Amino acid sequence: MTAAATVIARILQREGSNYTDLDADAGGPTKYGITIPFYSDLSGHPKSALEIQTLTEAQAASLYLSFLQSAGLSEITNVQILDAVADFAVLHGLFPAVKALQKAIGVPIDGVVGPMTRAALATANGPRTANIITAEQLRRIGSRLSSDASQRVFAKGWLNRVADRLEL
Repeated sequence: MTAAATVIARILQREGSNYTDLDADAGGPTKYGITIPFYSDLSGHPKSALEIQTLTEAQAASLYLSFLQSAGLSEITNVQILDAVADFAVLHGLFPAVKALQKAIGVPIDGVVGPMTRAALATANGPRTANIITAEQLRRIGSRLSSDASQRVFAKGWLNRVADRLEL
């Protein structure tokens, strides 16, 4: 199993298969962590709540693979690093996640996985890099929770997913 396949399976497990449509969730209707904007962006055309509700696990896995490929993240072979950056991207967006990765591996921070980022990844220490990305994710979660009280309903889930990842 490739690192991308392993990480996608972990994301699907963390996100769960339940359809939700919570007022506090800025992403709106969600299933497997897939939102209407995310699905629409990846497919190139608008999606509906019904399409989210009827999304299959296989479709969600395919969307996550496309997401990782589009950013150049699917080339990361270290599962620890890919898991940390992919989970960060699912919760906070691709650009901030790549910036956290670049900070962790000590390359110029531009939010793009280019040649310098790929070269640094080849020699990056997996546990250390994943821990630095996770620290950035925790800071981002803390900032979001302190700046927007409506998001506190998600605190336990967000922190549990980071803790689960650390246990791996």
